Amino acid sequence: MDNITTSWYSPIIDPNYTPSIPTFTPNATLSSLLAERTKYCWITAEDKDNGFIPEDNLSDNCYSLYESYCDLGPTDPVPSPSPSAIPTSCTHTSRSASTTDSSPATTTTSGIATPTPTQPNMTKDCTKFHKVVDGDNCATISKEYGISQADFLTWNPDVGADCKNLWLDNYVCVGSTPTSTSGTPPPTSTSPGVVTPTPTQPNMTKGCTKFHMVVDGDNCATISKEYGISRADFLTWNPDVGADCTNLWLDNYVCVEASPSSNPSPTTTLSPSPTSEATPTPTLPNMVDGCIQFHKVEDGDICASIATQYGISQADFLAWNPYVGDGCKNLWLGYYVCVGKQ
Repeated sequence: MDNITTSWYSPIIDPNYTPSIPTFTPNATLSSLLAERTKYCWITAEDKDNGFIPEDNLSDNCYSLYESYCDLGPTDPVPSPSPSAIPTSCTHTSRSASTTDSSPATTTTSGIATPTPTQPNMTKDCTKFHKVVDGDNCATISKEYGISQADFLTWNPDVGADCKNLWLDNYVCVGSTPTSTSGTPPPTSTSPGVVTPTPTQPNMTKGCTKFHMVVDGDNCATISKEYGISRADFLTWNPDVGADCTNLWLDNYVCVEASPSSNPSPTTTLSPSPTSEATPTPTLPNMVDGCIQFHKVEDGDICASIATQYGISQADFLAWNPYVGDGCKNLWLGYYVCVGKQ
């Protein structure tokens, strides 16, 4: 045991040693790519700060829009064009109300206190109000209060002719003072000896001799059939209805017969120019130019059934609507697709 020795290790510590810290440099290119691909997204950081979770708060159809415009990767194509109309049900309703919830009630020119929040640019002569609830639309509100849809849209212009900007939990005007410019005008005469009832569809032909009041369930086809007229004539006499008949106003009069001078020429009635049909909205992104016939996607539609319905090949359908994709996975409910081309 005398030969055993003990030694102690003393580490040398460098007091000037500084450990290296990895740094992260943001990828400006990646950030710009993502910004470019999400420029049409309507969901804001404020929405998410207010507890809005797209995965939980959006329906399947709305979430499909969200994925197409808000949740893209850096290699995904830039969506084009921008969505022409985001349904009210797809927006965060507290956003529109948040800027007005704390505002005190105001007074209209009629001396009646106005509740808040209200639909923007509501008439200042309002005497009666309605709070928009889930399921409301312009037609149901007008019917509930016994007013014409034309008056409702005049008193609440920001709603839009297609009623797509009706804000949930906001007040709209459903009654106005007689001095308001939105009052129903007196009956006018369009043709000698013919009195025009009111309210009428905007821009109705001035040579009308017979009228029909739009009731629930009416559409351009049923009205045309009831009066034995062509759809082309009906749309010529009532142009604001639109080629897809989406602006047919409930409880308003439309023209179903006109004097010969107001009738379109046979070439207009029987053989309309292929380029004369307006493109309805919203349409599927990247739809082909030159489309002359459209189909609104309904529940249960698939590419094959639409192609069969219109007597076209599925290859043509996919060529005219490339955004649908080979697997027909991007066929958006409520959007128009092309089913006929020049």
